[in-house]
Amino acid sequence: MTAQQPNVTSGSSIWALLIGIDEYLHIKNLSGCINDVEAIRIYLMNQLGVPENQIRTLTNEAATRANILQAFEEFLIDNSDIQPESQIFFHYSGHGSQMPNPKEPDGQNETLVPHDSRGPEVYDIPDKTIGALLDKLAESKGNNITVIFDSCHSGTVTRDPNLAQTRTVAADNRIPPPDLDVDIVANAPRRGTNASGWATEGITHVLLAGCRDREEANEYLSGDEGNKVMHGALTYFTLQALRQMTPNTTYADIYEQVAVKVNSEYPSQMPQCEGDRQRVVFGGVRVERDPFITVQKVEGNEVTLGAGLIHGLHKGTELALYPPEVRTRKDLPALLGTVEVTGVSATTAIATIKEGASIGSIPVFARGLITKQIYDGLHQTVALEAVSGEENQNGIERLRQAIQHANPDGEPSPYLKVVENPDQVAELRVKAEEGKLNIFNSAGEPLMVAKDIKDEIAVLHSLESIVRYRTLKNLVNKEPESELVGKVKLRLLRYMKDSDASQAQELSTESIGTGGEITLSFDPKQEEFNTYVLEVTNESLLPIYAHLLILNPDYSIKLQYPQLGQQDAISSNGGNLSIGLDSRKERLKFSLPVGWDFCRDYLMVIATTNPTDFKWLEQNGLNVPPPQRTRAASSSPLERLLDCVLSGKRFASSAQTEELEDWATTSLSVTVVRDS
Repeated sequence: MTAQQPNVTSGSSIWALLIGIDEYLHIKNLSGCINDVEAIRIYLMNQLGVPENQIRTLTNEAATRANILQAFEEFLIDNSDIQPESQIFFHYSGHGSQMPNPKEPDGQNETLVPHDSRGPEVYDIPDKTIGALLDKLAESKGNNITVIFDSCHSGTVTRDPNLAQTRTVAADNRIPPPDLDVDIVANAPRRGTNASGWATEGITHVLLAGCRDREEANEYLSGDEGNKVMHGALTYFTLQALRQMTPNTTYADIYEQVAVKVNSEYPSQMPQCEGDRQRVVFGGVRVERDPFITVQKVEGNEVTLGAGLIHGLHKGTELALYPPEVRTRKDLPALLGTVEVTGVSATTAIATIKEGASIGSIPVFARGLITKQIYDGLHQTVALEAVSGEENQNGIERLRQAIQHANPDGEPSPYLKVVENPDQVAELRVKAEEGKLNIFNSAGEPLMVAKDIKDEIAVLHSLESIVRYRTLKNLVNKEPESELVGKVKLRLLRYMKDSDASQAQELSTESIGTGGEITLSFDPKQEEFNTYVLEVTNESLLPIYAHLLILNPDYSIKLQYPQLGQQDAISSNGGNLSIGLDSRKERLKFSLPVGWDFCRDYLMVIATTNPTDFKWLEQNGLNVPPPQRTRAASSSPLERLLDCVLSGKRFASSAQTEELEDWATTSLSVTVVRDS
């Protein structure tokens, strides 16, 4: 997936229109869309250096149908300040839906839902209107257009509003007037649709959509214990990936990271990436590895920072502050002082002056560089709910007590925090009903076969296994000085054995979906066709060691490589390692459990600069009886891993040296489908 080296551009070439709608006049409200827009705005300004006057935001009551269309035409298409071939970014967070269109094969148009839609004579904005606007924009300003839709396109309704927020409302079944947006769509080309449901065939822009056209886009609850905030799952994990990109990162690279993270949290949501996926993100804009963060307010010994949870700040994060005029890390002026984050919300944080500065010496608009980063930890919230009846109430209470006294010393589980109100949105939910304990994710999807109401210890172990799995799946290196982040690339190939030697071949075009996801056919009668090779490419300047973990849908974790002996180092500047090509023990074989028609596995590589033993990260699947609880009260293996990240020790090498080690993670999602 290595792209041609781009011409590096600056943030001053980027123009952005950002729309986020939490409050609607005629339909249900949402919670995370304003957070999305503000987080994107701060990212563009702080990390990419986009001037504030080149970003237009429309939120809530300002995001009416008329205002959205007007802003698109006036701020983007007709804006004489935007030079041809500039980078243009259009982001929408809000409800998605459908409206009737007899000319479409399914009789429906996919739509974006403005603040005032569904009122008298006010309709959604259909895909044909958006497509026509994007065509006009490409004709006027060039093809360097990036579009993100963090919304649903399915027209279905949330299962249970107490369990989750999804960005979809029922279709508007009113027949729109035949002249709706005729001034915009006149002479616009008709195009087919891809998996997202949007008109994307032959497009000149790149579209990153929250899900397939029949799926729901979820809102994601993120943050530290006590600081949980809502975002769109697509936006949250896209920003996480963008913060790690290099000037050579492609949209395919971003998509692979985002799809794995979103789909591991919400199995029914698969993001899509359509258009020229091999295009370099924002034309290869230069990204400061350690972005400046602006001081917005100073009050006594506290400062307000213009970045928050979604930008990676947590309680305990430390920053060095410099004068407002600083713009690059080269030739930094004298340090004003350091601050430590003490409170954090979605897009802002409060920090206390720590040392090197007196009260009154920190000016507004001072610029901060992160000097110590904090991992957001293992805890996930769990809501416990019981349907009426003494048996169910007692079962939930026993589970509550098991969580509160999970450790051998009687301390609470290090993985779970029970919310006070069972109606609260939480990352996990256990419901006692009809003599069973059922585990759900935040979207209300069941995560495992129900357990007996009296088997609270098994449910406790299952919850902890899910959290360990999720924590590992979302593990990223947030150290700004990492030389590996964004530089380790994965490619899946088919294993082939001929009379001379083993070899790896490119996957067939049928294996790569329109959104970029990998789908493999499983044939139980021909085992040789179910074997694959993972190619790991090192684009960094350092030699690395690759550790391949397989994360399965039953929440099991298996170390696939290395299994025996000392693994080989992958050389710098394009060196490769093909896992499963030469060693039978490390060969990748995909299969399906009995009775399953499909499943999704994740191939996760942790790359380190020293050989390291990750065997202790393995765990059995939830269909296997939980192991005896023998861990010491101090920490689990995954906690020890995160402790290393927190302390700056990173990973201890197999030789137990004191040398600090750089590291990075990258993943692929693979859907295995039974061959019919």
